[in-house]
Amino acid sequence: MNAALRLSKVDPAKGKLEFNAALADGVFTSNADNIRYNFLAETNNENPLYNNYITTNRKDFALSDTYANYLLKVNDPRLPYQADKNIKGEYRGVPYGAFPSQGKAQDFSLAATSFRQQNSPVNVLTYGQMLFAQAEAAKLGWTAGVAKTLYEMAVKASLQQWMGAAYTDAAYQTYIAQPDVAYTEARAIEQIGTQRWIHLFFQGTEAWSEWRRTGFPVLKPAAVPLNGGTDIPRRLAYPVTEVTLNKTNYAAVVASQGKDDQYTRVWWDKK
Repeated sequence: MNAALRLSKVDPAKGKLEFNAALADGVFTSNADNIRYNFLAETNNENPLYNNYITTNRKDFALSDTYANYLLKVNDPRLPYQADKNIKGEYRGVPYGAFPSQGKAQDFSLAATSFRQQNSPVNVLTYGQMLFAQAEAAKLGWTAGVAKTLYEMAVKASLQQWMGAAYTDAAYQTYIAQPDVAYTEARAIEQIGTQRWIHLFFQGTEAWSEWRRTGFPVLKPAAVPLNGGTDIPRRLAYPVTEVTLNKTNYAAVVASQGKDDQYTRVWWDKK
């Protein structure tokens, strides 16, 4: 279903066909079906955050201010389960894309302690993702599902996944009732995209891909990007070895897709 949605702008007819084929084959029915990669409590297969935070004591990774500020704005109950407070007891994100760093690690909210143990698992594919996919497909008219119902189920599944035993229906009801979160037909795709973005915390490539495809949430480029550009990257540039060792095919691809930089859109990423 996720792969089919990648076609939503370039070939919606094919996307609808493949989405329904996948849906008919059977999908996740609860968070118990979630697929995770389990790191081990050993040096050869440890969580990379543990290596960065503990082994090397670098602490290069923290919440971005864009993400932290949005979760604070909507009083998101997932925030304490995704990040720790800074030394002042506050949730504060680091300005993303800024160089040099504008503060020390202790000034910002690092990933939650539960994320950075040596054997902390990471999500690969989850029930919440499948529900957000179904909600979007329903809104697009690809299925007979009810987008509002599926969206609300997706948000609930996400809160249950992140909050674990601390989840309560009261917390969900309070959260879903907020103006920025409560489903509206006019803003449905934006709301689905924004909530999926939150749900995909620490699944950066997937969150980036969904943002590129849908344009939601609406994000602003960093003020002074490290790469010297002016926009949010749309793709990864090819490595230098492609230019030196695979020159003929590299030239053919560039002629077909366009300039080899971070702003040329990949084939499914259309306005």
